[in-house]
Amino acid sequence: MLRIKLQKRILDLIKESDFTIDDFEIDFIGNKDNDPKELTTITFKHEQGFFFSIEENIRYKTEKINSTTTREGRFPRALESIDGRPKTVETREQTERLSTYDFRMSPGNELAVEILPVESLSRLDFSLERWLKNLSEDLSIERLVDTHSTQEQKQKVRDALAKHLEPYIDDRNARFNKDQISDISAKMEQLVTSFHDAKLLMENEISQLKVLVEEISKNLEKYKKGTWYETTLNRFSQWVTGVENVDKLIGTVIKLGEKIL
Repeated sequence: MLRIKLQKRILDLIKESDFTIDDFEIDFIGNKDNDPKELTTITFKHEQGFFFSIEENIRYKTEKINSTTTREGRFPRALESIDGRPKTVETREQTERLSTYDFRMSPGNELAVEILPVESLSRLDFSLERWLKNLSEDLSIERLVDTHSTQEQKQKVRDALAKHLEPYIDDRNARFNKDQISDISAKMEQLVTSFHDAKLLMENEISQLKVLVEEISKNLEKYKKGTWYETTLNRFSQWVTGVENVDKLIGTVIKLGEKIL
């Protein structure tokens, strides 16, 4: 078990961070039966997988120590010292308890989970402060892996757009001619207007859509048909799944695609 001074320091560091003590499950009791011995666990309550723990690794070092004594009397000469008195050699074992520690944390400094071996607890302040900072940063960043539902939403958008854009992709290695560029660009602009009129998007989302459509239209001149087709489907489906009313918007994409594209 950690001494009271270190327990108080841990609580103080949490109070000084972006969090409160109530945001964590904190256990100072530890597990006395296992090796490594868990001294402290700090678990973030609101999202799974975030923790900081202190583990003690205990090992024992045994040394053999020789000591000599001299006594008066008759002994073999091999045990006699220079002054002629007999010498007795005694061997005893001395055992020393040694402790090192592991700071286990998620998130780590570079990896999702890291283990930092330390010789003493003098680095506790630095390591715990760093973990609290990393935790705050990770909580503010959206998860990079799409959920299953997000993948389904993207696929619905791709399918809705693909069947209307495929007729333009007669040869994936060819480039669009001027008439095709003009036709597709006009339909993309009409799509933005229709989204705006449907009033399903916030102003910042409409602005993002306008920028996206402008970039997609510019790529008509730069990319081959196959490349433009795939990147357009990917970018548009990615944008749709990021808006607030995503489910309603997907339905609108399907309906508008039938009318415009």
